[in-house]
Amino acid sequence: MLCSELGVPAAAVVTTPFESLAKLTAAAIGVPDFDVMVIPHPIWTRDAAWMDATAEKLAAPLIAKLFASASPQHQENTASNSEAPREVS
Repeated sequence: MLCSELGVPAAAVVTTPFESLAKLTAAAIGVPDFDVMVIPHPIWTRDAAWMDATAEKLAAPLIAKLFASASPQHQENTASNSEAPREVS
C-alpha cells in the first residue's frame, strides 16, 4: 500500500476473510482507493491445478490495474530502464 503512495503500482491479493481488513487498512493509512483483489479462502487446501487456474484468471486484471495506477513518472522510468524479461527458476 505504501508503494502506491510513492507512485509505484501496487495491489493486494487477499482471500475472502481478509478483504475488509485490507480495505480498512488502506483507508486508515490514507489510500482508500487501493486495489484489493479477492480470491476464495482457504488456498492451502487447493491443488496445483486450482492455483494455476486462479493465477491465470488474476493475471490480466492485475496487470491492467498495476499499469493503470502507475504514475506517469514511474511509467517513463520503467520504459527507459526496461530489460529483456528473464526466466525465474
